[in-house]
Amino acid sequence: MEIAIVSYNSTATTTQIFTSNSTTLKSKINQITASDGTNIQAGIKTAQSLLDAETAENEELFED
Repeated sequence: MEIAIVSYNSTATTTQIFTSNSTTLKSKINQITASDGTNIQAGIKTAQSLLDAETAENEELFED
């Protein structure tokens, strides 16, 4: 399984492209800091763009 990370505040950023490397994922998650805004729409659009570029048969979008 591969996971990508999108972080968002007033804008959205692809923090990590799809990878199965759990060490890399944990490191990227730990680098995310809270700042102003919660533009979830931008976060979802960025995540959807990542999914649209993938060719996997089973794709999921999770938000927390």
